[in-house]
Amino acid sequence: MPIRNFVSTLPVLTVPDLAAVQQWYVALLGEATVVPDEGVLEWEVAPGHWIQLAEETGSNCAGSVIVETSDLAELHASLLGEGFDIGEIVDYEVVKFAELNDPAGNTIQFVEVVDNG
Repeated sequence: MPIRNFVSTLPVLTVPDLAAVQQWYVALLGEATVVPDEGVLEWEVAPGHWIQLAEETGSNCAGSVIVETSDLAELHASLLGEGFDIGEIVDYEVVKFAELNDPAGNTIQFVEVVDNG
């Protein structure tokens, strides 16, 4: 396998109207870490791991991003308490996940790897 010197990831979710979903993302992730250009917001969700939200007028939003957490139950309860419509936790024994859809139709899947060791 080739050795790569990757240091970061930056998945991009597109939305047709950034202003319409910006407050939803601020409630979920806090204020954007970087605003690199008009119509683009970026959050560093863990060291070296980012999510970019980009406005693409007329885009057919159906993107997704997976975010790993160390305690899905705690995150799930917190998001429910904050009013987010997050799906139920699904347990596949090696991984647990719950999905959250943004107002534009993108999916954020929160996962927790289960340590069976």
